[in-house]
Amino acid sequence: MNGGAQEPEASGVPLAELIAAATPRREQSRGSRHRARELTLQALYQSEIGGEGIERAVDHLCEENGAGHADLAYFRTLAAGAWSRRQELDGWIAKAAANWSLQRIATIDLSILRQGAYELLAEPQLPVRVVINEAIELSKRYGGDGSRAFVNGVMDRLAALLRQGGDEEGLPDEAATQGNAQTVPPEVVP
Repeated sequence: MNGGAQEPEASGVPLAELIAAATPRREQSRGSRHRARELTLQALYQSEIGGEGIERAVDHLCEENGAGHADLAYFRTLAAGAWSRRQELDGWIAKAAANWSLQRIATIDLSILRQGAYELLAEPQLPVRVVINEAIELSKRYGGDGSRAFVNGVMDRLAALLRQGGDEEGLPDEAATQGNAQTVPPEVVP
């Protein structure tokens, strides 16, 4: 056998719980943040399509996922922030999505871009590569055939615009940390 050690199944504790307990906190946090981003995308999309406020979509999704693995506090903050600043975010997206009017962008892709742009603006401690990778993952799972490449390209340009040449870890450069970061969005192009 294995020298007297009990097999996980024999201990009476489900294997999934053992794995979760052995998973470093950082990985658990990443998974809960990823799930929060998925819920945010759903809330933004529902609010855009349904025309209802974000609060109702957020409350409904929190009820459905109360026992899930999402960081619900981060979800609430991210969804409310991206929704309340969508006009500003749309200005940045329009600038970054050269030759694309906002009306031509699929609603799901626009929701992903709003969420990513909001994280770039509101969460300067998050590495750029994390924000972009999360947006790409969402586009692969929820977007159409060309979503991944489109979201990747626009997010790259948004990162350059919003983080003003931050280092490869995504932290703002010296000018941005001294309050010189551009905070006024470009004019939205119809």
